[in-house]
Amino acid sequence: MWHILTLVGNLLLVFGLVNGHESRSQTIMVKMRDGTELHTVIHLPREDIKSKGPKFPTIMDRSPYGYSDMEWIPDLFVPFGYAGVGQDMRGTEKSQGNFTLWHQDADDSRDLGDWIVNQEWSDGRIFTFGASADGLESLMTPMTSPEWLKGQYIVWCPAIAYDILMSGGTYKQKTVEDWLHGITMPHPDVVNDNIQTVHENEAHTPFWRVIELDDDYYAIHFLMLNH
Repeated sequence: MWHILTLVGNLLLVFGLVNGHESRSQTIMVKMRDGTELHTVIHLPREDIKSKGPKFPTIMDRSPYGYSDMEWIPDLFVPFGYAGVGQDMRGTEKSQGNFTLWHQDADDSRDLGDWIVNQEWSDGRIFTFGASADGLESLMTPMTSPEWLKGQYIVWCPAIAYDILMSGGTYKQKTVEDWLHGITMPHPDVVNDNIQTVHENEAHTPFWRVIELDDDYYAIHFLMLNH
């Protein structure tokens, strides 16, 4: 499935981006509120060639897997008039900082969105896409009630992470620890810190409540699809 999506994505990028102006593709480090810089890839539709060109809605994906894995998926919408923005989550791939098991992502997502809507190419509307770990990050985005968030499409992702990692109260050690060891982190020792944190919160402690949307759906005032 992912091989097919990758092929389609690459073809769309070739025909929708390469033949346009190079300024429509940009890789930058976006600074968060605490000064940490996160690796961000931006692709704009072909119409945006001049600085006074049209403005676009944005589809955003923040991921611990890097642009070569799932962050490129928003680019599928670029030929249809959307800006595609992919960002490495804090402490993963090419971003600075330490991975925090999604605890920093409500603020980081808000900071990226606030930055996007202040760009000359943005029309002020942002939609998020997220699958699996990206989906958990996407679920953090509504936590600060950003006005620019207009819709979300989330795939293979639970609103309650604890139920997946500690199914029935049983720690799925191999699943969790193999996954953490599989993430590329600029500071590899942080993996052990993350594992220790999970061990310390094997019970359903307040640590998990921070990254759960379970009781916060009342704050959702837009279309959210979660498959």
